[in-house]
Amino acid sequence: MNIEQQFNFLKDYGLEFKEQIFKNVYNSYFTVYTYSFYNEDGCFTIYNLPQRGEWDYFYSKKFSTTMDELLALRLNIYDQESEMWNDARKKWFYTIKKELNVLADVINYQIQNKNEFYGIKVLV
Repeated sequence: MNIEQQFNFLKDYGLEFKEQIFKNVYNSYFTVYTYSFYNEDGCFTIYNLPQRGEWDYFYSKKFSTTMDELLALRLNIYDQESEMWNDARKKWFYTIKKELNVLADVINYQIQNKNEFYGIKVLV
């Protein structure tokens, strides 16, 4: 799964992309992968801890190469555009690929209607 390609449309709105790998986190042999889309207004990060099958979403005021700063605020992505999320859940059996597809649709919808997504203003 290529996160950068799936959310490539964000580059059209002036966002930068950075993938980072953090090894030996949580005082263990765990590896965390982060995929960040950011501009001067904030940073949206998709977090993946494959050893536990965990995916999560975070906001920070700025991009960072420090994991604690990058994961400043956990987002509940389902709170915004909840109707879109609820409609999608009725149609499919859960997979992370399907969740990321809906997330891309939600982000695109927010940008088109609010010129921002999850609190990050974008160029339009």
